[in-house]
Amino acid sequence: KNYIKTTIYHLQDLQKELTRVKEGGKQRLFLAKSNISSVPASIKDLNTLTEIYLYSNRLTTLPHEIGKFYALT
Repeated sequence: KNYIKTTIYHLQDLQKELTRVKEGGKQRLFLAKSNISSVPASIKDLNTLTEIYLYSNRLTTLPHEIGKFYALT
């Protein structure tokens, strides 16, 4: 699989998930319905991403680094 689907409840868990995606070279990041209120700027290191799922969270803003993902569809 080129994706990981998980539920995140703590910022520490979120950072671990981002690390797993980076190390695995995953293309999709599923953080939907994870009860997160922010996305860390370290998401910029996930340069293999083509899809990010963030719906049904408590997000009010996204880090500007997400704008650097030119491969997102």
